[in-house]
Amino acid sequence: MEQILQKTLRDNEKVLWFGRPTKTKLLRSPDRVSQYVAWIITAVMTLFSFGVFLPFAIADNKSIGIILIGLVPMIGIPLAVAVRPYLDKKLLEQKTIYAITDQRIIAVVKSNVMTMPRDQKVTCAVECRDGGAGNVCFNAAIGREAGKSRANAVMGIKK
Repeated sequence: MEQILQKTLRDNEKVLWFGRPTKTKLLRSPDRVSQYVAWIITAVMTLFSFGVFLPFAIADNKSIGIILIGLVPMIGIPLAVAVRPYLDKKLLEQKTIYAITDQRIIAVVKSNVMTMPRDQKVTCAVECRDGGAGNVCFNAAIGREAGKSRANAVMGIKK
């Protein structure tokens, strides 16, 4: 079992289940359309920046500082939005572990440990999918289609 999870456990707390997110293809996710849109917006803003803004700024004798102040947000913000899903996917696949114990539900992301007590108000289940993968679901997310339960699956986890 992962060292960080072992350090998180209380005395006499028993792990009933633990696992990691499976590796997935980014463009097979339910929100892949928004990923394509982000890439298109990034491409359009980059083309606009270099095709319209930059020639205009150079022709108007703008200083390099003014040009950078214009270029950085026009390219940087869409680029950050376009790259974020890849970084989130990498973080989930490499530095995340989930566990269900007899006392708590635990999520460890990097070195951040988030827990939720298991009591009468919280029901949880590990729902299996093809290929040995599955979802850890809570309350209303149990039994729902995976694409519609993602937000519900993380609601209520707190530090």
